[in-house]
Amino acid sequence: KWRTINTKDGRPHNRVVAMAKDGDDLWLGCRLGLAVLRGKDREVEVIEAPVFPRGGPFMMGVMASGQYIWANHFAGLVRLDKGRNRWESVARLTGLIPKHVLSMAHGGGAAWFLAPVGAGVQLVRFDDKTKVFAKWPPAQKLDWSKAISLAADDTELFIGTQDNGLFVFDLRNGRSVHYGCPRPLPKGTVRKIMVDGDHVWVSVLPYGGLWRLTRSRSAWKHIPARTGTPASHVLSLCLAKDGRLYVGTLAAGPWVFDPRKARWTNLNLKLRRQGRPYAYFGEHSRIRWDNIYAILPVGDKVWMGTNHGLIAHDPVKTPAGFEIIGPAKMVCKGLALAENLVWTGGAAGTVHAYDPAKGAWAEDKKWSVPAAIHTLCVWDKMFYVATAKGLFRKPLDGGKPEPALGASTDVYGVWPTPAGLWIASKAGLCLLKNHQAKSRLCRGSPAWGRVNCIQQSGNAILVGTSSGLFVCDAAGKLRAFYNASSGLGANGICAIVPGKGQIWLGTLGAGISRVRTAALKLPE
Repeated sequence: KWRTINTKDGRPHNRVVAMAKDGDDLWLGCRLGLAVLRGKDREVEVIEAPVFPRGGPFMMGVMASGQYIWANHFAGLVRLDKGRNRWESVARLTGLIPKHVLSMAHGGGAAWFLAPVGAGVQLVRFDDKTKVFAKWPPAQKLDWSKAISLAADDTELFIGTQDNGLFVFDLRNGRSVHYGCPRPLPKGTVRKIMVDGDHVWVSVLPYGGLWRLTRSRSAWKHIPARTGTPASHVLSLCLAKDGRLYVGTLAAGPWVFDPRKARWTNLNLKLRRQGRPYAYFGEHSRIRWDNIYAILPVGDKVWMGTNHGLIAHDPVKTPAGFEIIGPAKMVCKGLALAENLVWTGGAAGTVHAYDPAKGAWAEDKKWSVPAAIHTLCVWDKMFYVATAKGLFRKPLDGGKPEPALGASTDVYGVWPTPAGLWIASKAGLCLLKNHQAKSRLCRGSPAWGRVNCIQQSGNAILVGTSSGLFVCDAAGKLRAFYNASSGLGANGICAIVPGKGQIWLGTLGAGISRVRTAALKLPE
């Protein structure tokens, strides 16, 4: 059973940035202040001492090491001597740590600190037995200005850096190993390190992901997102007729969620062409179908527009992989079905048509617009194409594309609904009732941020933006608003799929949120 402990229970702030276990006590470093949950009673005690600034310190970290509790905040590093029950400013104890530290760790009979000094950083060791602070200069050279994180156990000290990988020092003999970039670690900041027996877990930000080092074998393994939400950034969602949820991600390829088995499957590795096994280019190949911009179900197949052309998934013929349609260099930024053809728009400004029955591109159907295509759709027997030079339309039965709004403003989204065609541009969000009618600017829409997706559920219009989820009536009048403060995983909503009694939301930064329809204030 979970218990929520917040400011009502006496905690100094609801944002907890660090925790440390000391016997039965749990120390909490909060946004404003330090607190401790004492013993089995779990009563919150707010720590007040002369060493902390008025109004509460902005905490950065807390660490327990035998006789001491170390509290790191922006005004400096302090420690509690539990034997004398006295708080001390570390800057008054040693000139090696004049202010706060970047990171701290305990292991090998010492407490370790990364202390900013001038324009650089130095590593300081505090011996548990002698109680002496000393600068620790290993024999090996290391650019301390890039050191940013620490972890330790009884035998090794780990130092994470910015764009320089991970350094490991054997505390018994002083030998070191450097795991640099790009192998085995990708370029980025080694922000967090956790020692776990024979394993060491390392996170590399912003896009390097999670890695695990098995020390006994000196073997590294990248830990991909294989369970739960498949990726942090979800660009597109689609429900197939068999109930499967298709998820298009940014930099993590296509995923499928089977609700009957409650299991995720990644389609990124097992590639097919014309239903037969196809050459796999490898994890580090430049040709990777990892950005899925659009998903379109047609019959038993699901078509996906990617950063390397068109691909298709057939749950019967290729249950664990997809079929490559191509071409490899074409960026598919939108998909539409018309005349039994799958239409897609490319970043080069060309609209292509693929004939699934013939298994070939229909070259005689190809046409172009004078700018890069953001997306396209088919609405009431008419193509609509959103480009950087405005909105263009073209009849299905022929003719040339022509400007649809008369203005050349950047149009980045079009979504057909029973209420009309919604158009998103730098000027705001517009609703087009028919081909001849003038578009109407929805009031207040520029303040919504970038509009990423629109879906209609009954009489409700669901608008996903960079600010959150807006619920409007069919005329575009705002009825409700939801964001991360309302319980969504993140503010940025990039994809919306209404399901049975629930709505799936693809977010930027927090994967997928699933909301019960009854919980939303949908207009009737």
